[in-house]
Amino acid sequence: MGADLLVYVLEMDKGEEPDWEAARRKAEEMDTEELLDTEYRFYHEEGEDSMKEMLMEDLETIEMWWTETRPRNLLKYPLRHTEVLITGGMSWGDLPTESAEVISRVMSPESRHVLEAAGFN
Repeated sequence: MGADLLVYVLEMDKGEEPDWEAARRKAEEMDTEELLDTEYRFYHEEGEDSMKEMLMEDLETIEMWWTETRPRNLLKYPLRHTEVLITGGMSWGDLPTESAEVISRVMSPESRHVLEAAGFN
């Protein structure tokens, strides 16, 4: 048993900018039942507000990474038709970086529609 490479990619069509307000509106529309189906369920003991707050904080963090500064374990890179934000690393069971944790929570299939509202592919 060894380590696995985990890679997380957010992709946007080249020349487009994410609609962060649309993403926040989509996140605000999520009710407790929907949030319990996401990675944010681990914050349920603190209540629905805590789950939404964590989702909103993650969106703010991803917005900062996309538009401003980002940690060294993240790369914003232009491809031929898209621009991507990439993170990852080797994992022995846990996520490899804090950046991967943030992106994986929002990218989970149950909450991915929040990123899609922003325009990510």
